[in-house]
Parts: sequence; structure tokens; C-alpha cells
Amino acid sequence: VWRVLDRYGPNLLHYKTIQEIELQRELEDSAKQISSALVRGKGGLAEECQALLESFKQRLGEGQRGEKVDAEFRSSLQAILETCDKRAKAELERVFKSRKSKLPDAQKEEAKKKLGTPIEYQGELTRYTWSLCLADAVDRDQLRALKVHFKKTIEELWQVESSQSIAEQQARDLFNQ
Repeated sequence: VWRVLDRYGPNLLHYKTIQEIELQRELEDSAKQISSALVRGKGGLAEECQALLESFKQRLGEGQRGEKVDAEFRSSLQAILETCDKRAKAELERVFKSRKSKLPDAQKEEAKKKLGTPIEYQGELTRYTWSLCLADAVDRDQLRALKVHFKKTIEELWQVESSQSIAEQQARDLFNQ
């Protein structure tokens, strides 16, 4: 009783009986176990997202266009998140069906919402990590293009300088190409 009062004290009047409180706790525990297994378990969402990140980072490293790779990444990630969400809800439904007593629909919906939160967090973490990888790749590509530009400009200056002196305006034109 004290544990129940401790945990649900401010919201205790929301529930009618201790049995409802215990049922709610049981549902919360089930949702936590399911989401933990699907997100952090072996072959879970976290591992799938990490593998997806590595695959698409490699594609960026190979020089593929960032916009195209980004769109494909986001689409693939969304598909993975939806699949995981469906698996989680199916597992929770299995838990509901295995219970002897009937559960109110409101409690079922609340448990489903709580089940989706860790999946959403993992998705946001993966999107944020991807945005950092994408920004890094764009910066690297821009730096590479800048180096090529400067190298070309310096080589042209050397060629012109070796054959004749160059006017200041010609130098500016070469640099701004």
C-alpha cells in the first residue's frame, strides 16, 4: 500500500481501486520490457540505425550527392521506425491477449503511446547523428572544391608569370573564376 501511495500519491484519486493501480503498473512494466528489447536488444532498432548510418556514411564518402543520399537515408530510417513500431504494438497486443482479464481501451491506448516513446527517441537520435555526418560531408566536399580552385588559380598564375607579367585585373579575374 505504501509503495502505491508513494508512486501514485498525487494521482491516486484518478484510479478507483488498488487493482487498477496494479494493472497500470503491470502495463507500464510490459511496455518498458517490450520497448527495451526492441530498441536496445540484440538486433534491435539501435543496431539497425547504427548499421544504416554506417552504410549511408560510406555512400557519402564515395562522393555521392548529399541531397539524394539524405533523402534516401530519411526514407529508409522512417521505414525502419515504422516496422519497429508495428512490431512493438503487435507484441503488446500479444501481451493483452495473454491476460485473463479484459483491459479497458483507454489503458491499452496509454500503454501503446508509452511504447512508442523510446522508438521516437531512437529515431530522433539517429536523425541528429545523420545531420552531423551530412554536414561533415558537405564541409569536406566544399573544402575539397576550394582546394581544387586555389590549386588551379595558382597554377594559372605561375604559367602567366613565367611567360609574362600579369596585370592586377587579370589576377583578380583568375582568382574569381
